[in-house]
Parts: sequence; structure tokens; C-alpha cells
Amino acid sequence: CNVPRKLGALGRWVSKQRTQYRFSKEGKSFSMTNERVQKLESIGFQWSAGPRGGKPNEEVWNARFHEFEASKAKHGQCNVPAMSFELKSWVLVQRRQYRLYKEGKHSTMTDERIAKLESSGFLADEVKQNSKHFEKMWNARFHELEAYKAKNGHCNVPPKSGKLGRWVDRQRTHYRFYKEGKHFYMTDGRIQKLASIGFQWSLVLQATHKENKLEIAWNGRFHELEAYKAEHGHCNVPPKSGTLGVWVSAQRRQYRLSKEGKLSSMTEERVQKLESIGFQWSVVKELDKAHGIFWDVRFQELEAYKAKYGHCNVPVRTVTLGSWVSQQRTLYRLSKEGKSSSMTDERIRQLESIGFQWSLVSCVRVVKMQRWKTYEKMWNARFHELEAYKAKHGHCNLPRSSGTLRRWADTQRSQYRLMKEGLSSRITDERVQKLESIGFQWSLNWGDVLRGDKTLDNRWHTRFHELEAYKAKHGHCNVPTKLGKLGRWVKAQREHYRLSKEGKHSSMTNERVRRLESIGFQWSVYVSSEICPTMQMRITKNDAAAQESVSPMDDGHCRGAVVSSNNDDEMHDQADANDFSYDPPIVSSSQGENEDESKFRPFLLGTGYC
Repeated sequence: CNVPRKLGALGRWVSKQRTQYRFSKEGKSFSMTNERVQKLESIGFQWSAGPRGGKPNEEVWNARFHEFEASKAKHGQCNVPAMSFELKSWVLVQRRQYRLYKEGKHSTMTDERIAKLESSGFLADEVKQNSKHFEKMWNARFHELEAYKAKNGHCNVPPKSGKLGRWVDRQRTHYRFYKEGKHFYMTDGRIQKLASIGFQWSLVLQATHKENKLEIAWNGRFHELEAYKAEHGHCNVPPKSGTLGVWVSAQRRQYRLSKEGKLSSMTEERVQKLESIGFQWSVVKELDKAHGIFWDVRFQELEAYKAKYGHCNVPVRTVTLGSWVSQQRTLYRLSKEGKSSSMTDERIRQLESIGFQWSLVSCVRVVKMQRWKTYEKMWNARFHELEAYKAKHGHCNLPRSSGTLRRWADTQRSQYRLMKEGLSSRITDERVQKLESIGFQWSLNWGDVLRGDKTLDNRWHTRFHELEAYKAKHGHCNVPTKLGKLGRWVKAQREHYRLSKEGKHSSMTNERVRRLESIGFQWSVYVSSEICPTMQMRITKNDAAAQESVSPMDDGHCRGAVVSSNNDDEMHDQADANDFSYDPPIVSSSQGENEDESKFRPFLLGTGYC
């Protein structure tokens, strides 16, 4: 059952079963159940498959072992030369697997293999070689430490000084494990050697020559702090005030480390000295205890702010006062939670006497209410402007030139549409009633916004009469787009008809549909050779060239119509602009009576489809 992983899904599944079995044995919760174990074992499944599983790999291992024995017989040791790359790699793998086996981890090392390796002296030689190597390295570091002691007078090498510093730190760690009964590399012989040169197992700062200088510097800062206390009445030196402020912060940090049982330069003598002048180990950020006038000054500023603006909600961007106000809320919350805080009952009464709000939620509600009142005032102003426009023009369909008022009206329609769709909207029932009371239209027909219905209908009728004249002259209503305004108008009618059929916004009404169909207007253009005799002639002459000249980017009077914009007014304003819209060709004919008229007409460059 030793399926190699490289065989695909089955190989990966087999490997996964072994992993799940190992996890279940380690007490982890996985998917390997007793029923699955029984099923797999019933077909001879092996839970430990060796390096790559199966008898062939055992043969490979034995072959490598015989090579190893030959190498040892030749060189007299277990260290395989570097030139024997494959054998050397095998030896390294065996050492790693043996170490995993001894640590109780998953390993391919079996008792049979261990017996073979021990019989050849592999493991004994391995331990011996490692012991010699590590002992040699340890003695080299010890001699470096002796030289350091002779030069500096102590063995306290800083860890950051390089390999020797890290080695010294590691000896203290090994010694601590040795005392705790854990298996580590510290031996009695090494302990005696280190003790013989005055090695300290627990690092405490000693008053060496260098450290005497540090003590002198510390005392100098302490005298500066005494002078500061005499001048200001407290020891709370701000860190930004310079060297003394940084030193004061460092003393608090070192004191905290000493209380946590960590390495620290804070001694009992220094603690007594600092406490003798009233040094505080934990300081509240605000200096109320040092000079209570600070809080009173900020409170007076807040009173002035309240008198000016009518509330105490100072923005945080108002750096000094805003930060102070935010801090008062934080301190109040801490006092309510039973945590350390400088907020007193007296201060709470003072702040509440001027309407100070402890929760920002209420502050936000006040601000939103103020904004809503402002917005309502602006909305009413625009509504009165619209009333005036209605009184003057008789309708509420503002042209684009109306500027701000036109944009406001468009916004009302947008918000109304959102409300109808069940989405978030600023339009209210009250505003809807106000607008409808003056005849405001929520949905406009095409062009109403510009000139009103009457002007638009006049223009449409004008174009319709031009189309009737075209029909009388040419016998059809398929006006080419390149003929100008009438061609683009015909194209627009087809587009708006299509939009109306799709249920989209369109200016096409039932009345217009009836009038256009009364003169034989075709909503979808069909091709007929009677309409394009010139093109039929070109097809006859240039049939082969025409088949290769198909291009969809020309406007002929025989192709379908598509309007690139839904706004008729924009189309009329762009009467002289080039039309780059494209319609797929329609190749069927409802008017042709014979087979020639209904077949596909290829595209001719410069003329269009026929």
C-alpha cells in the first residue's frame, strides 16, 4: 500500500492518512477514526512507510549502508569525504532521523536500522566526534573570555559585542537549565572553569571602573532633579524638556523592569534616593497634582468657548483645548470603570455645571440636528425659487441654463426615484407633497426640460412633414443619416421606439407611433435591391472585391439606425457632427417577392449594406 506521492491524488491521500493517524496518536482532534484504522490495517496498510515506503526503499537503504561500511573500512572513520556526495547526504539524513527518533518525533529510523548503525560504530563515532568538536569550540570561547577578563577586569561581556557576548549569555542560560534539572550542555567541569575566573551566573551591575562612571553620571542627574524639584515643586519633568526629562522617564522604566523581575539598573539605593525627594513612579499625563492651576485654566477656556458657540463639543483639531476636552471624557470613563484616574467629583460637578456632555453620541445627535435644520432652510429657499419660476413660466421644467435651481430639481427627482426603489433617500413625504402641490413632474419626457412640450411637439411635427415630403419623392422613409438633420431624426425615432419597447425612458408616444406607421415608416430597416440600384450595380461589377471590403463603420441609407444618445436636443445641437454609431446589418427582407431580393447583400466600402 506504499503509493508514492508523485503518482497523484491517491499518493497524496495515502500520505495524508499516515499524517492523520500520527495526529490522532498525539491526542489531536482529526478525522482518523477507529473504523478507518481497522479498514486500512485489514489490507496491510503500513503507518510508517520509511523514507519513501516499501521494500525497494529498504533495499536502497541497505545498499547505502554497505557503501558506508566500505568507506569506513577504507578511511578508518565515519566521516564520508565530500566527493562522495550521495553517500554523504545519506549519512546526514541518518543523523537527522536518529535525532528525531530520540526526541520522540516522527522518524524513518527503525530499531533494525539503529542496530546496524551501532554495529558499525556509526552512532558511537557520531557522539564522539560531536563531543570533541563542541568541546574544542567551547574552550576557544573560554580563552577569549579569559583575555576579556584580563583586559576589562570582569566577565560581563555585553551580548551586542558579538560572538563572545552571545556565548557568555548562553552559558548563563545553560547553567539555569542545569540547576532546574533539565538536560543541557553545562557540565561540572565547565562550571569550575568559569567560576575560576570570577564568572557571575546572575548578572547584577557591579561597580567596576566603567560602572563607577555611570554611577557618577546618575548622581549628577539626580542633583539636577533636586534643583528642578526646588524650583517647580515636583519631579514630573516632561520628556521633551531635554536630557533631564529623558533621564526621569528612564528611571521609571528601569523601576518597572525591576518589579517585573527583569534585568534592570535600578537598585534599592537609587529607589530610596528618588523617593526621598517625592519622586512618583507612576505619573498621570496631566500635571494636576503638580500645579492644579493647569486644569482651572483649561476649564476657563472651555467656559469662554461655551459662551461663544453655545456648546462644549470642542473639535480635536483645536489642538490644546480639544485634546484636553477629549482627555476629560477618557478620565471620566476610567473613573467609572474603577481604574486609576485624576477625575474627581469636584471636577465632574464643574464640567456638568456648564452642560458638558460625557458621551459623544449625544454630541453627534446635536450636530446632526443642527445640520438638518440648515439643510431644511436651504431646501425651502430653493423651493420658493421654483415656485417663482412656476408662476412666471407656467411649468417646473427648468432649462439647463437655470444653473443651480435646475441641478436642485434634478436632485429631487433622483432622491424620489431612490425612495421608490426602497433605497436611502433624503426626500420626505412632506417635501413630496410640497413639490406635487405646484405641479412638479417626477418623470420628464425627452426635451421637456429645455423648452416645454409645446415647442418640442412643434419641432417633431416639422421633421415629420419633412419625412412625408421625402416619402413622396423617394417612395420610402429610409432617410440616410448623412443627409443631415432629417436622417439623424429618423434614426432617433427608431432608437426611441426600441427603448419604449424595452420599458426604458423614451420620448416615443403611441400617437407618434401611429403617425409614423401611417406613412409606411419601418422600425427595423430591411434591405431591398429596389432601394439601392446603384449598390446592386456595384455588387455585379465588383463582387470579388466587395466580399473582402466589409467594414461596419459607414452610414448608408440601407443600414439599421442606432442613436448614440437618448437626448434629442443634444442630437439637434450636434447637427453638423459626424455620426460614429454602428448597427449590425439586417439581411432579411419582408418586401422582396423573389429569391434574389431576400439574399444577403455584402457591404461595399463607402456605400453601406444592400
